[in-house]
This record gives sequence, C-alpha cells and structure tokens, in this order.
Amino acid sequence: MSRYTQLRDGLVNSMQDHLAILLKGHWDKITSVGRAALVEVSEL
Repeated sequence: MSRYTQLRDGLVNSMQDHLAILLKGHWDKITSVGRAALVEVSEL
C-alpha cells in the first residue's frame, strides 16, 4: 500500500514539475492574450 502511495506521489510531483515548466514557457503568451482579452472586455 505504501508502495502505491509512493508511486502516486512521485507521479503527481513529476506531473506538477512538467506543468510548471510548460506554464513557465507559455506564461508570456498567456499573459499577453489575457491582457488583450481584458482590454477587449473593458472596451465593450
């Protein structure tokens, strides 16, 4: 049972690391798109 939790925790941690790396890579794009969307919404 503890072996399973170890595996699961390891998987979750590696997925979180992967997501963090992906988000870091796309953060500038995400923020610029979000800013543009906010501007569009505020101009409505």
